[in-house]
Order: sequence, then structure tokens, then C-alpha cells
Amino acid sequence: SNKGLCGGYNINISKKLSEFIKNNPKEVIDVISIGRQAKKAAIRNNTTLVASFDNFSDYYSTDEIHSLLYTIFEKYDSGDYKDVHIVYTEFMSSISFEARIKNFIPLSIREARNILNEDNEKKNNLSLYSFEPDEQEILDTVVPTILTTILYQYLLESLASEHSSRVSAMRNASDNAIELVEELKINFNRARQAAITQEIAEIVGGSSALS
Repeated sequence: SNKGLCGGYNINISKKLSEFIKNNPKEVIDVISIGRQAKKAAIRNNTTLVASFDNFSDYYSTDEIHSLLYTIFEKYDSGDYKDVHIVYTEFMSSISFEARIKNFIPLSIREARNILNEDNEKKNNLSLYSFEPDEQEILDTVVPTILTTILYQYLLESLASEHSSRVSAMRNASDNAIELVEELKINFNRARQAAITQEIAEIVGGSSALS
């Protein structure tokens, strides 16, 4: 995200990146960040930041998606990288979301099948179709469109997770503030009562001394 105040949303992304770096100690990992907090996470994890997108609109325009994808393709086509992974937050419900890391490029046949079958009540069976010349060549032809769709999905899931996380964080902050106010009110009343009692005791004591 570009802002904080959304609970563990940004921390979880940073932890997932740290975990990936730890699991690949021999690899040189460069980062393309989306959002100011992701940029900070990349710097904090001592990775090389090759590109940063900090000014995307709230709901991602087509031009923004294409510019991001173009940057990814440009870096990957340079031959300096063997694969591309995406760290994002998967949205499962308004109270459930989890940071994940998934392979983005190269897109395998298996991954493409998973995308086609994902969230469908009736699974598509690709074995019912014949592909010419072959599945992989067809996949290579349509891969830019598929990757655009995947990238857009990941961005929207992350956005939904961010909003849900921020709502939860603000709700928890409000609940904690209410509890704190009640606790302070009780402490204040106790202190006031103790002061009044002390004053009454002093008055009674002074009165007894005079009589």
C-alpha cells in the first residue's frame, strides 16, 4: 500500500519477501515494487530496486497495468533473470487474507490450467481439447493476455485485502479507545473520590481539634 494504518498487511508482505530471500540464498533477487510500503520493504530486505510504481490510481487503470507488465517483460527479456515471482495478499473473505508468493514468469501449462479451473464449480477438463501445434506454443502466443489478467487479479485481491485490513485495524483501534476511555474514567472517579474523602477527613479532624 501507499499508506499505513492497515494492521499487519504491509508487515506480512515484507515477511513473505524475507522468507523468499532466505529460502533462495544463492540467488540474486531484484524487486519491482508497487506502492510506497512495498518499496520500503524491498530496501529493508537489502534487495536491488529496479523499478517502483508509487502513484497508481485507487483502482488501477488499463494503462497502469500495461506499463507495469511492460516493465516486467522488459526486465525479463533482457536475459538477466530466469523467472519472476509475485508477492501479494490473497483475499479470502472480509476477515481473512494471507500474503502469498507465486510464480509469474515463465507461465507453465500447469499454472494456466489452475487459472482456468480456479473458483469454477464445474472444472474445465483441458484433456477434452486437442491443441495444434501444441499446448505450450499456444500458451506462448496468448501468454501476454493471460499474464495481464493474472496481474490484474493479484492487484485487485491485494487492494481488497488492504481495505479489509484497514477496516479491521480501525475497528480494533476504536474498540481499544473506548476501553481506554472507560478505564481512565474509572481511574479518574477513584482519584476524585479519594481526594474528596481526604478533604472530608481533614475537615472532620480540624473540627474535632477545635472542639
